[in-house]
Amino acid sequence: MNTARYGLAGAGTQSAALSFGGGSATAVVGTTESYDGTAWTAEADMNTARYGLAGAGTQSAALSFGGGSATAVVGTTESYDGTAWTAESNLNTGRANLAGAGSQSAALSFGGWIVSNSTLETTESYDGTAWTAESNLNTGRANLAGAGSQSAALSFGGYAGGYSATTESYDGTTWAAEADMNTARENLAGAGTQSAALAFGGYISAESSTTEFYDGSAWTVEANMNTARNVLAGAGTQSAALAFGGYTTTIAATTEEWW
Repeated sequence: MNTARYGLAGAGTQSAALSFGGGSATAVVGTTESYDGTAWTAEADMNTARYGLAGAGTQSAALSFGGGSATAVVGTTESYDGTAWTAESNLNTGRANLAGAGSQSAALSFGGWIVSNSTLETTESYDGTAWTAESNLNTGRANLAGAGSQSAALSFGGYAGGYSATTESYDGTTWAAEADMNTARENLAGAGTQSAALAFGGYISAESSTTEFYDGSAWTVEANMNTARNVLAGAGTQSAALAFGGYTTTIAATTEEWW
């Protein structure tokens, strides 16, 4: 990426991705970049700079929500049309280090925290106009990852008083416990669908390069990322994913493709 960042969010596919927000070496930023499968290009900044936010949608129709500004945890939501960001209705519960799934007009937000080490089960759905409270996660977590759609989502990993391997599926009404990941970790990234997800990176006492895929029943360990890192972002599918940004021993601009 042109600007190294951690705690950023992503949307889109491996060859048409969008990265937005995060923390740079000097500040919380609203930086947005698009990826065409070869290179990153600077785009219009978000209206509200944030880190620890979540994202959903595509490169030209993305949604950013939640996160932490320079001074507080926020419920700020913005939509992106491929050119500019527009302010939308706030989350009902402002929070940071949450996860997201779905599209710009049918998104799902889940987990996070308002105060560090105080995790939330909170789930909200977005219909393109407003956020609505939905059934809570069974296990409150922050620093988790998500995949899938609004009515068929997957949450995995995170922090729940310690590193978590917890996986839950959402059917549009309730969350159900699923098989745990093989490696418990927080600050990981995800891609794919509810029945074909990919989990990569994270933190387990140190930055992790661990990669696992989920087939709807169980997690399987796959080849590690080249660069271990946490608080990174992801986009794409289980078989064609993109990992970008994060923190290694320094703030990273590193991008990797998964095939």
